[in-house]
Amino acid sequence: MRAFVAVEITECNIHDAIRDVQRELEGRHVGVAGMHFTLQFLGEISESLCSEVKTALGTVRFCPFQISLVGVGAFPSPRSPRVIWVGVDDEGGRELVDLAGRVRGALAPLGLREERPFKPHVTILRRPGRVRLAGFTKRVFGAQEVLSFKLKKSLLTPTGPIYSDLLEVGAQ
Repeated sequence: MRAFVAVEITECNIHDAIRDVQRELEGRHVGVAGMHFTLQFLGEISESLCSEVKTALGTVRFCPFQISLVGVGAFPSPRSPRVIWVGVDDEGGRELVDLAGRVRGALAPLGLREERPFKPHVTILRRPGRVRLAGFTKRVFGAQEVLSFKLKKSLLTPTGPIYSDLLEVGAQ
């Protein structure tokens, strides 16, 4: 199964604000119901490894924290974007980086290592057309409290991925 660990965007006001931006930009929109910060992508894992992952993730401890979604950017660059994303405030970003580090530390003994550094972002568009992001770089989308993270399964379909929850780990 294809799996990843994520913090979901749960606030409806954030979903609405992201939809507003998506309407203004061209590209393949990511459904707001599936929007998340990917803490670690696991790729294809077996059922037995999934069981070990659940056990390891259950050891991750963290306190609830607040994030504010702010700003729009592009990967690899605004001049030739493949992905348009929404960012997070500095303090919330530091908390997400810390949480991603805890998750990655718990999964490393299982041979699941992420080589790329974690950059907190939520993908909102893929394969955009020509975009001008100048009016969006400081846009404020809203705030939410991070109370949990999830191990999620991703089933790829022609109309986009279908996500299902395999485990939820709550804050202490």
